[in-house]
Amino acid sequence: MAFNGYLIMVGGPLGAVLPLKYMRYETYQVTPDQVMDFNTTRDTTGVLHRTVLGHTATKIEFQTPRMSNTDIENMMTLLRRYWNNNREKKLALYYYDPLTNDYKTGTFYMPDINFTISNVDSRRGKIMYTETRIAFIEY
Repeated sequence: MAFNGYLIMVGGPLGAVLPLKYMRYETYQVTPDQVMDFNTTRDTTGVLHRTVLGHTATKIEFQTPRMSNTDIENMMTLLRRYWNNNREKKLALYYYDPLTNDYKTGTFYMPDINFTISNVDSRRGKIMYTETRIAFIEY
């Protein structure tokens, strides 16, 4: 299957599409199938000895555009709806992988987010936030 019009579906293949309006899609970065080492060392002659694990992990990250508090709340509500574990911010994602030109499913956690305010309109109850980094790291 090739690209199907969305980058991330939250909750797996039967979940909900994360709307592109919440992403600056030109900042979308996916590092698929990162190889992990266990106890990698160099010997006394400088030769590297690797133990490559069978499991790989994907990392996905992007910047949001400048968004209002309403848009931030809507995006976070969508993400929280699919968290399997609130403390871990653990969720399933169905995501586009450019390496294979296909979609893959994985279990990810979402690191903490730093929200930075760019403007406050207290009369209208509106806050504007600067671009914000969102990341997902596979278990």
